[in-house]
Amino acid sequence: MRLFILLSWMIGSLLSAEQLAIVANNSFPLAQLDDHQVRQIFLKKTRYIGKTRLLPLNLSAQDESRQIFERDVLRMSTSQLRKHWTKIHYQGKRPPLVQHSTESIVAFIRKVDGAIGYIYQSKVPKDLKILYKVRQ
Repeated sequence: MRLFILLSWMIGSLLSAEQLAIVANNSFPLAQLDDHQVRQIFLKKTRYIGKTRLLPLNLSAQDESRQIFERDVLRMSTSQLRKHWTKIHYQGKRPPLVQHSTESIVAFIRKVDGAIGYIYQSKVPKDLKILYKVRQ
């Protein structure tokens, strides 16, 4: 009986887990992205789409959604990311800007063309477009 309850709880948790979405404002030059494009943008390997300069945004390192993003989209551990940023620092590239809340990511994206970030899909306002849904 305990096993059944535990399995039911685990399945319910998985089904109710929120999905992350990669979002931008409506002036973003593409309607959607694939996982490779998202990785390239957030690792600063792609800096422009057409004439639009890209500005990826991160949440703070302790934020659960950032940990999910790094694991499921970037497919990198914290130490791998640290090595990546150390290496490309010498090419004049810096990690994505850090915002401390979903609200600040949304506000930044609304005001800055080319800004792109990740938030839970349930928090995406109607004036932003979803470019990619993260599979967990």
